[in-house]
Amino acid sequence: MHTFIDKMIHKVFDDFQEGINQREGLCELKDLTYKGRNLPDYENELIQQYYMLRFFPAYLAEYYLIYRKLFRKRFIRSPLNIFSIGVGCGIDYYGLHFAAKDDENNRLKNMEYTGIDQVDWLYWNDFGRKNIHYIVKDITKWSKLDEDSYNIIIFPKSIGEFSNKTFTHIKNIFRNSTFSAKRIYFLCSLMDVEYAKGVDIGRLSSLVDIMKRKHGFSCQDDPEKFWRLKKDAGIITVCNGFMYPDDIIDELRKLLERCPTYISNGNESCESNCANINRYPILRTKYMNYSILRLEKK
Repeated sequence: MHTFIDKMIHKVFDDFQEGINQREGLCELKDLTYKGRNLPDYENELIQQYYMLRFFPAYLAEYYLIYRKLFRKRFIRSPLNIFSIGVGCGIDYYGLHFAAKDDENNRLKNMEYTGIDQVDWLYWNDFGRKNIHYIVKDITKWSKLDEDSYNIIIFPKSIGEFSNKTFTHIKNIFRNSTFSAKRIYFLCSLMDVEYAKGVDIGRLSSLVDIMKRKHGFSCQDDPEKFWRLKKDAGIITVCNGFMYPDDIIDELRKLLERCPTYISNGNESCESNCANINRYPILRTKYMNYSILRLEKK
């Protein structure tokens, strides 16, 4: 995982540099914020690259830990059939891949994965494995899930990003679907503590309620609670495979100096929030918040 992260981040940064060299300014990068429930323009390839540079290694480590914990619970054996809603560039799949590879039962042997996103993200990599599917489609075009055998359903930092209208449609999809698995995991990686206490947890709980009332499942865990470390620490202390290239950290924290408008203004910002472009990538555990819920139908 360490080598994979290093190669991916350097590849993304090389492409990112090409992109910013073609811009007259970098104001569009300020769109990568979630304050006030802002939704970045993920169709913008430069935003995709900036997102990956800031979040990819940390989120990969988080998904690795989620799946490692899931495997240790032994709630579901094989085969695993995962459905990721709002898959993006597939970071949760990469976490699954490395956790399954490291598991003593080598879960890679009997696993199917499907991810859906309305944006065709860059850098998708299925590691050459069969039964890995990436669907570029607006999920509101579905009336129900495309198959009934999913036993792991994950929202990777996505459940709070849907509009109320879209999430209402997602709830109807769950109502209209059939589930042949007797045991199902709901996984949800939460954006931050504020969302975790509000939108994200509330939405996840509403899906659990549908599974109970419409499909006869019980939930073995409290959907109102989520997992997070009690003490903030470096991600490397909880995930040995985590890394972030030092040379790129240095570039990101002085990114504004690469902005042509900033340079032409005599190293002065054109707007008061231009300094927000200079951001460190996530290196600590305080942003790790997630739910692992076990649902069972008798």
